[in-house]
Amino acid sequence: MPSFRIFSDAPISNSDADVLNFGPYAGALVDLACDVPITDLPFCIGLFGEWGSGKTSLMRLTRDKLHDRHIKTIWFNPWKYDRKEALWSALITELVFTMEADAPNAVRFYKANERVYHMLEAFVRGGLSAASTPVGLKPLTDELFKTGRDSFQQSNAKEMWTFVRQFEDAFNQLVRAYLGRRSDRLVVFIDDLDRCLPENAITVLESIKLFLDKSPCVFVVGADQAVIQYGLEKSYGATYATRDYLEKIIQVPIRMPRVVSQAVNSLWDEVKELPGYHDTAKELATQVLGLNLRQWKRFLNAYAMATAIAYRRGVRDSTARAVTRAFVVLVGIRFPHLYDELNKDPVIAERFVSLIGAGGEEYNYGPRLAQTGLQHFSRYVEDKAIVEFLKTCWGFLGNAPQLGGETVTATLLQEAFSCVPL
Repeated sequence: MPSFRIFSDAPISNSDADVLNFGPYAGALVDLACDVPITDLPFCIGLFGEWGSGKTSLMRLTRDKLHDRHIKTIWFNPWKYDRKEALWSALITELVFTMEADAPNAVRFYKANERVYHMLEAFVRGGLSAASTPVGLKPLTDELFKTGRDSFQQSNAKEMWTFVRQFEDAFNQLVRAYLGRRSDRLVVFIDDLDRCLPENAITVLESIKLFLDKSPCVFVVGADQAVIQYGLEKSYGATYATRDYLEKIIQVPIRMPRVVSQAVNSLWDEVKELPGYHDTAKELATQVLGLNLRQWKRFLNAYAMATAIAYRRGVRDSTARAVTRAFVVLVGIRFPHLYDELNKDPVIAERFVSLIGAGGEEYNYGPRLAQTGLQHFSRYVEDKAIVEFLKTCWGFLGNAPQLGGETVTATLLQEAFSCVPL
């Protein structure tokens, strides 16, 4: 029995595992975080990229390099608290608890910490100075980001802003007491905003501006701008501009570097000599997955399982079988409902895939589906992503010369579906 390679989806943990070659980017982020003048703190850096683009890996490498310079850091994962409690409270509490656990045995720190605890307790219980007036984050942030702090208008505006200013001062003193003479700044990493409900991601960003606006901190925030945009629409309406909003919070926006081509090739190099792996299958996956490393790992892990099953079932190895197996895996990953439908009858599946794949740019699928008895697939052709996916795949599945003279038949599809446990 040959071995099959499974890839972990865990982010990079250290520079030795930096297959994405993020080292230079992490070094530049460290320089930026360390060189911001103390008078310009707090300072916020935004790392923007889609799901699976490597934000967490880059942030981890940056954190490790900061530790080499003896810069204190704190890591906050808001998704762990999503739906469970107010995220602004979770963020501040995480910062306070982490500093407390690492704090020197200094009277100055514990006096500052006691003041912050007292203020947090009053606020969380729904009060300000006397812990009696109900107040939450959203009334404050709504007005702050619509009109600005100076024009805040509410019946208890003076009391609210008095609390906010007092808390900013208290938290600033706490961070400075925690740092002591060892450093003049604390770097806070906020990761996995993509996993939060979009409106909760907005809450985290607004907490930085609202409660921590005097602290000697550098915030590094990893996010998908599409999530931020959706969160803004949920919170403030569809007309709110993402760019204008982010400029109020983030001083340096950075797009994630597109350096994963080398990483994808490295993953494939580890498996290409194993039985059942053919470069044509990689070419198909590249057309569908692009350079999203997380999706590549999912694909390769599912493909490894399917190939292992095929081997144990005595399936003959060939390029056509490898590409068909890759196609079925990709369907299962990208479109699970379509996978279930195609898996019901491989003969019908082959007819449907070939019909869509052979269609032109402006092809009207409805009448053709009805004529061939495939009308139950109509809802799938309404999805442009599915149509483009099937056209791309048919460029491989219907190319006999590229498949070593074979063609993809219903028999090969049935064989592939029997080996792909998705």
